[in-house]
Amino acid sequence: GVITFGDDTNPLPTDAFKVTADVNNNNMVIFDNKRTVGGYARINFRTAGTPRGSIEWETGNVSYLTTSDYRLKENVVSMSQGIEKVKLLNPCTFNFIGDSGSQGGFIAHEVQDVVSYAVAGDKDAVNADGTIEPQSIELSRLVPVLTTALKEAIAKIETLETKVAALEAAN
Repeated sequence: GVITFGDDTNPLPTDAFKVTADVNNNNMVIFDNKRTVGGYARINFRTAGTPRGSIEWETGNVSYLTTSDYRLKENVVSMSQGIEKVKLLNPCTFNFIGDSGSQGGFIAHEVQDVVSYAVAGDKDAVNADGTIEPQSIELSRLVPVLTTALKEAIAKIETLETKVAALEAAN
């Protein structure tokens, strides 16, 4: 990896701190902390130099961003069957073992059966020492499915409203 503070023109600037990690020139993480009014920090994630996302902090707000530029995508196809997928999801309330605070969410392996790309890890995986290797969910990856389901539901509602209006006009 490479660690640099500042840039070529100013090796130790007072307004910036930068760490660059480069693994086999394929994956890079860049952290920039530019001390501007209010504060700002960013961690960028790249694959082979292509931006994939970032975590950004600015004046107390943290944002988790995924690159979504059309110029970096191919094979773009509209989603369908959103309602069917949502019907298969099982939102639940639970508490984590050792924590009495109840919260809402999903069970990872159940979501994996419906929206596989929203889940990381394998069901029932364990480490070499026998401790669990837990699955994780990226809930933001459910948003396209939920948006598709909502659009499908709106279309059905609009169709029904048109039919009701036609029936009421006929009476």
